[in-house]
Amino acid sequence: MSAFTSDRLMAFADGQLPEAERAAVEAHLAANPDIAAEIAARQRQSDALRTLFAPAGAEPVPARLRPAALRPSWAAAAPMPLAGPRPPWCLWVWVWARAGLPGRSLKPSHRANI
Repeated sequence: MSAFTSDRLMAFADGQLPEAERAAVEAHLAANPDIAAEIAARQRQSDALRTLFAPAGAEPVPARLRPAALRPSWAAAAPMPLAGPRPPWCLWVWVWARAGLPGRSLKPSHRANI
């Protein structure tokens, strides 16, 4: 198996690799022209997408899309506790699950017990 995984090659194409790793990948690409052509195509595609969406990336996030604006109004007024006393039905669900009942059918058996 090659040490140059798809993720590592994509990181190279995006310019995200450290200098030492980048040199190793460049040596690998020099020895494998078919992989080098594929990476060059991915680099051209990434550059085209960056060019296409650069104006949108420079825009500020609209206020209606900020996380605080997306939170429901009731959640801001009364946040739900993450820990605390559990309702009594939780105990019954736990007992039911530990007894192995979820895997059993709720239909009565039609076999005669002999």
